[in-house]
Amino acid sequence: MTPYECVRAIVAGHRYRQSLPNPYRDDLDGLWMPGIINGPSGHDVILDSKLIEYINDLSYLLRSDGRSVDGDEWLDWVRDSVARALDASDPKFDLDVTSEIILNSVESSLSVRLSEIGGYEFAFGCTLFEGGAPPPFSIGPVRFETRLDWLERKLAEGVISGLTHRRVLCAWDGRMLRRRKISSDSRQEKAILSFSDDAPFICSVATKGMAREFGRRRARTTARLALTAIALLWQETSRALSKMNLVDDRVVRILHELTFQNGKIDSFGSRKFHAPGGQRLDADEWKILRSEFTDHFTVVGDILNSIVDIATPPRRPKTTHTLTHALMWFHQGCREDEQVIAVVNFAATLDCLAAGKGGKGIVKLIKAQIGIDADKELWVRGGQTAEQAVEEIYDHARNATMHGRKDDNNKQRPDSMPFHDWGPGRERAEALARHCLLACINWTAQHFGSDDPKSWMALQPD
Repeated sequence: MTPYECVRAIVAGHRYRQSLPNPYRDDLDGLWMPGIINGPSGHDVILDSKLIEYINDLSYLLRSDGRSVDGDEWLDWVRDSVARALDASDPKFDLDVTSEIILNSVESSLSVRLSEIGGYEFAFGCTLFEGGAPPPFSIGPVRFETRLDWLERKLAEGVISGLTHRRVLCAWDGRMLRRRKISSDSRQEKAILSFSDDAPFICSVATKGMAREFGRRRARTTARLALTAIALLWQETSRALSKMNLVDDRVVRILHELTFQNGKIDSFGSRKFHAPGGQRLDADEWKILRSEFTDHFTVVGDILNSIVDIATPPRRPKTTHTLTHALMWFHQGCREDEQVIAVVNFAATLDCLAAGKGGKGIVKLIKAQIGIDADKELWVRGGQTAEQAVEEIYDHARNATMHGRKDDNNKQRPDSMPFHDWGPGRERAEALARHCLLACINWTAQHFGSDDPKSWMALQPD
């Protein structure tokens, strides 16, 4: 079906519904409640299931840019453009001509919306450090600052009023606020208190060339990866990252338990998960780390920019693309509760860095970036060689989990199912993935002219 045919079916269906004695009721319509779009003149455009299907088809046919607008937001634009065009049309005019006019109107409206896409700044409350607040700092498009610094910046930019500034400070200080007359300013105040949710830090992410909802989702992912890049500086990254969270990622949860054994209560109590707090680090220590890992954060800044700025192509697209995927897999591994799935995510990190060459490629990567031969023992717990560790991580965990366990000819490979104890394997997988990821980021910073991720596996001359 062509866009014109879709529009023609929509116009015909709309005219038929308008001709019914009560357009809200249609015994042939399977919807429990019809869809309604408000037209600009105040008249409602009533949609039955067939019209909704045609509009969905039209949205799919007209969508040419999946990099700046997501599917749901694009569909909303199409629905709104169709409703406006139908509302302005003459129901007595020729069907074919009207359909052509409406299609042109919808396409023109969508083009205008695409051309008006600019930049947004999204703010998320987060936890970061405990022990002293560092001055504001940025990693590419991501800016971290205490909530007080953020509030002062927004006041200086003229985004919030002096009254809102004073009332938010009072609320953050724990004082009760008087009721305020409803206005745009009061709604803004409420939004600030809601999104910050007592978080000590605010993470702001600037996007370019993306519609609002699409940009919001990208910005949230970028904020999480920025926190992961910071947590990478700690040897136990997942433990550090568990204390660095967007406020809505790790909600405080209390699990109450009651255990029985041999017909008697064995134990009872509760456990607290995701307690609020940050990684212990004072401002001076962070200043030293920032200086020591300047190259690291420069490369990470390029990675984060590539996610939220589609208007500016990355300087090294292949390398940036690969590191982005590796960092995303590593983040998921750190956040994952199920041990074997975490190992699979860390294996995916290593596979990204090894250009998809599997276990043999990962062994080569370890040799090139960490300097450990395949038959040499690793530094991590377990006494495994590099080759044995990769076999455990990539073959026993990743392949068996993703593709199903195969006959191993009595090699006694560990069971890949979640009930096997994958705790030690997870430690080894995280340690290897972290070291290789850090090494590849550092190599990229030192070889600015290279854009070939396969170079990470090549042994460099002494």
